[in-house]
Amino acid sequence: MVGFKNRYMLMEVFLDPEKDLLGEGTPIILTQFNLSKAIKDSILVNFGECGLGSSLGSFQVKYVNPITKLCIVRSSREEHRQVWSAITLVKSIGNCPEMRSPRTLEVWKLGTVNYLKSLKLQEKLVSERKAHHIPDTLLSLQHPPTYTLGKRRTDHNLLIPESELTKIGAELHYTQRGGDITFHGPHQAILYPIISLRSIGFGARNYVETLERSMIEFASIYGVKARAGNKCETGVWVGDRKIGAIGVQISSGITSHGLAFNIDPDLKYFEHIVPCGIADKEVTSLRRETDTLLPLEEVIHEQLVSCLAKAFSYDDVVWKEDPSVILDSQDNE
Repeated sequence: MVGFKNRYMLMEVFLDPEKDLLGEGTPIILTQFNLSKAIKDSILVNFGECGLGSSLGSFQVKYVNPITKLCIVRSSREEHRQVWSAITLVKSIGNCPEMRSPRTLEVWKLGTVNYLKSLKLQEKLVSERKAHHIPDTLLSLQHPPTYTLGKRRTDHNLLIPESELTKIGAELHYTQRGGDITFHGPHQAILYPIISLRSIGFGARNYVETLERSMIEFASIYGVKARAGNKCETGVWVGDRKIGAIGVQISSGITSHGLAFNIDPDLKYFEHIVPCGIADKEVTSLRRETDTLLPLEEVIHEQLVSCLAKAFSYDDVVWKEDPSVILDSQDNE
């Protein structure tokens, strides 16, 4: 139950700190102090010092019943999503490990997939995730040369007549995701998360920022200092050059579409659009920005997936190696 009182939000939380005893045979005594410390530690780990600083002004554990395990946590309306996310990601209270259930991400390695086919697959998986028929799922793939437009329909940012697209071997598709026009093609790492934001207490902004963090962490593996975009600039940048794009759709708390990270695509395709609607900015790639010898692209995809799984605090990643299982099942429906 959630209720408002003046400018604060009160959250009722039920905990079971007795489920793990670390072999000591004695459960911890749940107190306001150790619960408050656990939540603050979680905010620091998952949202950094700035996140902790912004929450401290309003965050407070108001009540703890060590018998019923009912806890009441107060937060401001502005920070309640962050606090709630931190609560769901708490791993220990005092001596009690793993307060939450382990979270698993199922990853399908699909290779190169036609864009429309991937779109229909996402729609199917979103419906199944809404119905709790599948766990959080991630599609890891590439597309043939494809331009996509978001729901704002900014056709003016396509700088080439549609009739000319076939001459350069590209397709154009309209979608319901956020964001502007972008390009997908070979030698990009594309990830489409089909995950429940409600289960982790994330809002849209936290979700996009976490996608950005996963790409920034990945770039650092190769010594590339990437950053999140400035105001009105989504995605990930190296200086003023864009290396990773984000465009998402959220329906009833379930995500689709996602991110595209440039490994070594043909950057000439970007000359035919205003990428993401941002003029006078260059597009770059991992190949251009690092002096490190790049491994096989399959390895790079796996590294990016691992960074995303870490950013979203998944405990386990289950790799699905046979794309025909999921793609053929879609064709048969």
